[in-house]
Amino acid sequence: MGVVRDLFPGGAATIGWSGPARAEDAPATVDLVCHVRGDGDLLHAWLDHYLALGVTRFHFIAHGRQSDNEALYRLQPRYPAMIVDAYDGAFDDVEKQRRVQAVLTGLRGRWVVTVDSDEMLELPYENLPTTIGMLERLNATALSAPMVQRLREDGSLETPEVIADPFETMPLCAPALYATMGVKACITKYPLFFNTDTVVVNPGYHVRPDSQRTRLSGLRGVTHHFKWRAPILQRLRERADSAHAFRHESAGYLAYLGAHDYRLPLTGAFGYSRQRLSAADCCAGRAAWTGCDCSWARSYRRLPPGSLRGALCGLPSAAANAFRRCW
Repeated sequence: MGVVRDLFPGGAATIGWSGPARAEDAPATVDLVCHVRGDGDLLHAWLDHYLALGVTRFHFIAHGRQSDNEALYRLQPRYPAMIVDAYDGAFDDVEKQRRVQAVLTGLRGRWVVTVDSDEMLELPYENLPTTIGMLERLNATALSAPMVQRLREDGSLETPEVIADPFETMPLCAPALYATMGVKACITKYPLFFNTDTVVVNPGYHVRPDSQRTRLSGLRGVTHHFKWRAPILQRLRERADSAHAFRHESAGYLAYLGAHDYRLPLTGAFGYSRQRLSAADCCAGRAAWTGCDCSWARSYRRLPPGSLRGALCGLPSAAANAFRRCW
């Protein structure tokens, strides 16, 4: 795995804090925790996206040399952001999870977002405080937001050096991309949750953060995954040649790309809109949505055109009525 070297004295164990509980009528403050290496082509747009959603503080764990994260160190002073931990060495899921968990320990008793630096969250409401308020009304402690892969219109991996608008640059949605490439990979995500003393996150945030204690509602979000950009080939090759537990996934992606002129399959992909996603038969074959919570697709298909706000599928009547009252 190589030697892991802390770049900050004490690492993440020395940071974090716990503030007082907020008053019931006060808007939620939302911390975002992100383990990042590179993604400098996307980072400015990524920060603006989450700031617009209502993130009040970013907590970054920088992996790699400072030159690997040049954009992060340059942009961080312009945002309500802190680089709370930094280390070098080979990427390892266990090490990532340990450091993210250390940051979360200092953020107990509040709502937290945990996402990777190539993931942009779409919420059921216009922003995080409103979404959190609705989740609290429904007695939920987390939001499920399965991944949708974003692609270029021609399926190529060619992207600009700096991506000012990821949604415009990569306009296609491919819910079943992994399966189409012949790779079995998880797409469940739980990026927003109330951070209690018993929360333990999975390195990819693919499992319920508080295990069986996690309370979900009929509300769903979407995690837009902007993975398939120009830097991806180097990352896939590095991981496929490593001892990483999921190196077979990277090897599978490389095998597909090598056999198809380094273009992604466009089968099942569509130009993104909420209407198109709600109309897509996302549950046509569970193999396409590996690990999918199929109630997500059922809820999404029931939404009014252009909105996520009607996701009442499976809610008890009292919760559904509370949902309707807020509109």
